[in-house]
Amino acid sequence: MNLWIYFNRSRMLCRLTAQSSPLTTIRTFYPITMLKKQHLTQQQQEDVYHTTLSLQPNHLTCFSDIGVYDLPPVKHLGFASACAPGSPGRPAEYPINQYVRPPPRKEKTFIHNHRLSMDPCLHPYIFYHHAQYVAHDLGPAPQPTMVAQFSYCSTPLYHDIQPPTFISWTEDVLPRENDPEWDNKTDERMLWRGSNTGINHNNGTRWRYAQRIQLVSLTNELNGTVNVLMPSAQKDSGRVGNGTEMRKALINPAMMDIAFSNKPIACDPPYCDYLQTLFEWRKVQNPNGREAGNHKYIVDVSSFSSNYRVFTQILCSR
Repeated sequence: MNLWIYFNRSRMLCRLTAQSSPLTTIRTFYPITMLKKQHLTQQQQEDVYHTTLSLQPNHLTCFSDIGVYDLPPVKHLGFASACAPGSPGRPAEYPINQYVRPPPRKEKTFIHNHRLSMDPCLHPYIFYHHAQYVAHDLGPAPQPTMVAQFSYCSTPLYHDIQPPTFISWTEDVLPRENDPEWDNKTDERMLWRGSNTGINHNNGTRWRYAQRIQLVSLTNELNGTVNVLMPSAQKDSGRVGNGTEMRKALINPAMMDIAFSNKPIACDPPYCDYLQTLFEWRKVQNPNGREAGNHKYIVDVSSFSSNYRVFTQILCSR
C-alpha cells in the first residue's frame, strides 16, 4: 500500500511505502483520512515531515510541487506554439514574423513524404505561404483547457477531430462517357478551377501570399523564364541535371489550364473590382462535365472547403 502526503512547508508531494516502519507511527497518530485531507496543524505537518525524512530512500519518493504563479512568463509564439521545442517551426530566438518574410526559396527539392511536407513545424516556409497562417500575424495562443473540436478540414498544426461528412460529396462522374479512359484523355495540361477563398482581400491583409493567389499568378505568368527539369535521355537511371531555362510564355500556356472561376469573392467592393482586372475569371466548370473529364491531371489545392469536391473528383475519375 502507498500513502501520498503533501507537505505545505516544503511544497513536496511524497509517496510512502507500507514497508517503512515510521509509516506505522505516522498512521497511528494521524489517520490516513487526515493526511489525505491535510487536516493537520502546522506542528503536526512538521512532525510528519521530519519523520518521513528518516525513511530509507527506497521507501520514500518525493516530487517537487511547482506553483502556477512561480512559472516563467509565457512567451507568445502564436501558431509556432503548437510545434515541438527545437523543431524548425519553433525558433528559439525569434518567432514567426509575417512582417519579415524569408527570401524566396531557390533550391529545388524532392518530396518523398507528402504528409510530412505539409507540416509547418518541419517546413516553416508554409507559415508564410498558406492563407490559414498569413491571414494572422503570430496567430492565436494555445488554449489553457483542452476541449474537443470537430471540423471537416484541418492542418497538421491542429488536433481537430475530423468526422466523415458529405460536404461536396461526389458519388461518381456521371454520365460516365464524360470521363474517358486514361489513354483517351487528350488534354494533358494541369487543370484547376476554384474561387479566391481562404483570406479576405483588402489593403490590410497579406492576400498576395495566399496559396491560391500564388498558384494562379505563377501558372499564368508570361514574362521571364523558369528553370525546367527536362526528361533524361536515359529514362530510368540518367541524371536530369540542373535544368533548362525556358520562357514562361511557352511553358505556362502549354502545360497549365489554371484559373479562378466566376467572380472575385471575400473582398471589399473596390478590391473586387481590382481583382477582376488582375486575373482572368473563367466560367464555372462542371467537375463532371466533358471538359474536366478530358484532362489527365487535376490539381488539388488545399483550402477551407471546396478541395473536398476536387479530391472526390480525383478519386472517381479514371
